[in-house]
Amino acid sequence: GRVARDGAPVFVSVIGRLSALRDGIKFVLPSESGERHGFLDRIAEEGAYTQELADEHADGEGWAECHFFRADELEADLEAAGFDVETLVGLEGPASNLGGELADASPEAREEVAKVVETLREDRAVVDFSEHILAVCRS
Repeated sequence: GRVARDGAPVFVSVIGRLSALRDGIKFVLPSESGERHGFLDRIAEEGAYTQELADEHADGEGWAECHFFRADELEADLEAAGFDVETLVGLEGPASNLGGELADASPEAREEVAKVVETLREDRAVVDFSEHILAVCRS
């Protein structure tokens, strides 16, 4: 179906796969029982967090089925759907998953981090590693 008039801007935001893996590693490392091990490789390969995977390796709290994207994959999917991708942006960039640390930082430190994020936000490696990837497209 149509999402916008021809030529209109379309914005798509997704969760980056590498950031999701980084979060997953945080949960796997403290697990002494090993009950959560076994899902990282599947997410790395496929990006799909499925009900089956959640049933096998998670407690079911706070998660829904979803797909974690790599930058190239997102761009290819959007182009295959007929969109012209103008840019991909790593929204948090090198500050991904540092919300707690940034909340405790001085205003000057947060401003410096914001400048770095702005400077690097369209660098393809930064996009791929960011927690959230924003695609700016035209229909």
